[in-house]
Amino acid sequence: MRKKTLVLLFAVLCLFASFIMYVIGDKSFHWEEFKYLFWIPLPISVVLLIAAQRIEDR
Repeated sequence: MRKKTLVLLFAVLCLFASFIMYVIGDKSFHWEEFKYLFWIPLPISVVLLIAAQRIEDR
């Protein structure tokens, strides 16, 4: 698997995790802290997207 593809995959996984954390935190009383911490994977995904742009595939 190419590095760029792998980095993009991790970026999409971080965005998906953020969305799922918000949804679970919004609907569940027991896991309410997820709603307030959903933003944590977002900067990681931004860094990974920037890194994916800089990686050159050959």
